[in-house]
Amino acid sequence: MEKCPKCGYWTLALNVRRGVLACRRVSCKYEEPVDVVKYLEKNNVLPKLVESLKLNGKIRAVSTR
Repeated sequence: MEKCPKCGYWTLALNVRRGVLACRRVSCKYEEPVDVVKYLEKNNVLPKLVESLKLNGKIRAVSTR
C-alpha cells in the first residue's frame, strides 16, 4: 500500500486487473491509470523483502555462484 495523494491515508493499492492505482477508502474514490508492467518494474519490493529477512535473521544469505 502507498499513501493516497488525495486523502492522505495509506490506502492506495494497485488493481492489476483494471490497470489502476486506486484508493481503498470508499469515500475517497481516487484512481490513477498506470502501466502495470512498468509500475511493477519500478516498485519491485522482492529484493527489499529478501534483504529484510536477512537482516532479521530469518534466512541466511544465498550464494549466486
